[in-house]
Amino acid sequence: MGILVAVVAAVFVGVVVTQVAMFATTVYLHRGITHRALVVHPVLAFVCRGTLWLTTGMRPREWAAVHRRHHASTDTPDDPHSPVQLGFWRVQLTNAAMYRRVARDGETVRKYARDVPPDRFDRFMFDHAGLGLGIGVAILCVAFTLVFGWWGILLGFLAATVHAVGYLGLSGAVNFSR
Repeated sequence: MGILVAVVAAVFVGVVVTQVAMFATTVYLHRGITHRALVVHPVLAFVCRGTLWLTTGMRPREWAAVHRRHHASTDTPDDPHSPVQLGFWRVQLTNAAMYRRVARDGETVRKYARDVPPDRFDRFMFDHAGLGLGIGVAILCVAFTLVFGWWGILLGFLAATVHAVGYLGLSGAVNFSR
C-alpha cells in the first residue's frame, strides 16, 4: 500500500480514537460520574473506564474531583483551570498538567470525590495510568504493523500523536466560550 494511504489511515484512526475518548469523557466522566446526571450501566461504565485508561490514562475519581472543584470555585483563584484567572492559552496548552497537579494534591480527591471510591479494578489496573497509555499505544503500533509491516510502528505513533493533540485540544476548547 502507498505511504499516503498509510498516513491517511493513521490520521483517521487517531481521529476515531479521539472521538471514542471524548464520548467516554463526556458521557461517563462528566455526565455520569461527576454530575450524576445519568446512570451508566455497569458494563458500559467498565468499557468507558477501560477506554479512558488506554487512551488518556485518566483516573475517574480524580477527573470528577477536579471538575467538581472547578464548579465549586469557577473563575476564582481556587479554580484549578480557570481561563479568566490563568489565561486561555495557558489553560489550553497545560490543562492536562493542571489537572494532574490538582488531582494529586491529596485534598481535592478526598473532598470532592468521596462518593467515587477506588475499587479492585482501580487498584489492579486503572490507577496505573502509564501502563494503560503504554498498552494503548502498543495496540496501535501492533495493529498498524500487522497491516503495513515494520514501519507500521511509526504509523501507530502517528495515530497516537493525532489522538493526543486532538483530545487535549478538544477538551480544552470549551474555554473558548468566554
